[in-house]
Amino acid sequence: MITVATGGSAPSLEEMGMIPGLPATSILVVWLYAVVVNGLGEETGWRGFLQPLLQRSFRPLTAVLLVSLIWAAWQLPSISVLTSFEVISGPAVLPVLWFGLAALSVVLAWVYSRSGASVLIAALWHGTYNLAAGTAAAQQGVNVVFTVFIFAWAGIIVWRQLRDQRAGRDGAAPLAAPMALTGRNPGPGTDRDSGTLTSPSR
Repeated sequence: MITVATGGSAPSLEEMGMIPGLPATSILVVWLYAVVVNGLGEETGWRGFLQPLLQRSFRPLTAVLLVSLIWAAWQLPSISVLTSFEVISGPAVLPVLWFGLAALSVVLAWVYSRSGASVLIAALWHGTYNLAAGTAAAQQGVNVVFTVFIFAWAGIIVWRQLRDQRAGRDGAAPLAAPMALTGRNPGPGTDRDSGTLTSPSR
């Protein structure tokens, strides 16, 4: 609808089966690839391991930003095949890459936390997002709309997180982590009743 409204042609199913770095295939194959490789392959490490590990020492937002920096470094070798960055060249691509991944990290951390620390749910969301925003069908303006949506969503999460932290409601904040994410034994930075991080201030 977006491309049609702006005078373009509607994306086809064939275009949804075309993603940078892979031969043209079907939409189902691309979705499965995105969920398994980008989703499970990355979310197991970023949200399933690194995010909760960092939240043992840092507040959730700080942990999210640290994850996004490492994620950006991980993605650097793939910039040459990502069509999203074709219009940007030189050093300018680095802050753009990080800012986009920072927003995605906030949203995915929220999905992971609100799903009860489910790597599978985060992986399904990640893979489906890549299908919607990363295929040839998305290169007609759809990816821009998705990017704006992610930035807005991340902004709302960050605002609510900071608001709840300032009010002393860390356990009710959007990125509050269940005890399963941060270790079995409650430590000095943990609310023993709610099982959520409360006191790290970095």
